[in-house]
Amino acid sequence: MKYKKNVSLFSGNVKCKISRVEPTGERLSARGGLAWVVRYIEQTGIYELLERYFGKLKRTSKGLPLLSIIKQILCFFIDGTAFSLVRFDELREDPGYAGVIEEPELVSSHTVKRFFRKFNIFLLRNFRFIFHRLFIWRLRVERPSFIVLGVDTIPLDNSGAKKREGVSYTYKGFYGFQPLVISWNGLPVDAIFRGGSRHCNYGDTVKSMIHGLVRLIRKYYDPEVSVLVRMDAGFFDGSNFEFFEELGVYYVCGGRLDERVIRLGETEKERGVKFYSSPRASWEWVEFRDRRRNWAYESRVIFLWKVSEDGQLKLEFARERSVIYTNLPEDKFSGKVVIGLYHKRGEDELFNRAIKDFGTERMPFKSFESNWAFFYFMLLGFFLWECFRRDVIGAKRYPSVLRRLFIDIPVRIVRKGRRIILKVPFWVYKRLNLEALWKKVQRSPPVSLNA
Repeated sequence: MKYKKNVSLFSGNVKCKISRVEPTGERLSARGGLAWVVRYIEQTGIYELLERYFGKLKRTSKGLPLLSIIKQILCFFIDGTAFSLVRFDELREDPGYAGVIEEPELVSSHTVKRFFRKFNIFLLRNFRFIFHRLFIWRLRVERPSFIVLGVDTIPLDNSGAKKREGVSYTYKGFYGFQPLVISWNGLPVDAIFRGGSRHCNYGDTVKSMIHGLVRLIRKYYDPEVSVLVRMDAGFFDGSNFEFFEELGVYYVCGGRLDERVIRLGETEKERGVKFYSSPRASWEWVEFRDRRRNWAYESRVIFLWKVSEDGQLKLEFARERSVIYTNLPEDKFSGKVVIGLYHKRGEDELFNRAIKDFGTERMPFKSFESNWAFFYFMLLGFFLWECFRRDVIGAKRYPSVLRRLFIDIPVRIVRKGRRIILKVPFWVYKRLNLEALWKKVQRSPPVSLNA
């Protein structure tokens, strides 16, 4: 369209200005992309798995069905607009949202509160069984030949919240919770919700979780596949290393820089150093073996000095030192490979960041068990969202970015005869190739209920 010269679109000479605002009875939604995610989750068969483990939560036929409540909670996290429970009351007034997620009746915040109050320690254990099933499902879909399990804690800042049961001072310098999460390839595969004062290696939790996951891998995926456990210095413990040796898995763990290790590293440095480089930094490193007095096995040790960062050389006194302990065999994994595997622990940190980007750090309940269940549902929503991204969209983006690009698309819900049709603007339909994506979600890989 050609416009006359020297005529502004905002001048009074142009008759395309908005003159009034009126309501409409049409069913419209600004969260149209949820329809694709909802259909994907439905096709995986995850609701059958959830009903198997949580079917007893609904003891009467009154009110909404159990799976309808669970589905709306998952959509609440995937939408991610707000994480206050009053958001459910806002959504209840939106018929367009109800049409997009295919629910005739939406829950209120009071219904959700009553639902979370029903969880106790015995029901919460079922979430771990669900994550284990989903872990085996993804292993069978992606078929890895080498499995790396990342172990880390995710401190959740609840300093500004009202009194919460279990909130205590964390090593990060704020009051909150500190759940322990094991991840694989950017997906949460096991988790324990804990108070903030629980340190990384508290009790035998790590050993118990790793033992359960390795048993699942050996039984339901591949008895011969190699498994590596990757941890930071917070999990540095000879009893952990001994347990991994006896379990038959590899480990790569950050070590503590005590005087003894520093002395061994400096002595080895006099004999000559090797070099390792990445796009942003470079290190000098030496290798030796170490065994503490109460250790049953000897470990391989790699001692590093960072000599440059972002193209800037570091003076001798300013070089950061770090140490890595591992049982990876030298004939198959060189020192450079071990360093690269440990430095990929940054992926575990990005996983923690993605969890917080997807959900929230602020837990909404005063009860510890209710917050525990809320955290598990957040992890479950993140797991399903990540699987949808990989299987359908393919683009690698943080959840907040992908929500704006894919979830927040305008749609109109139209009923024709006995069919419900989602009308999407042509430019969105073409840009996102929504017809092809709709076919993809119909072929979602199903979750096996037998594994």
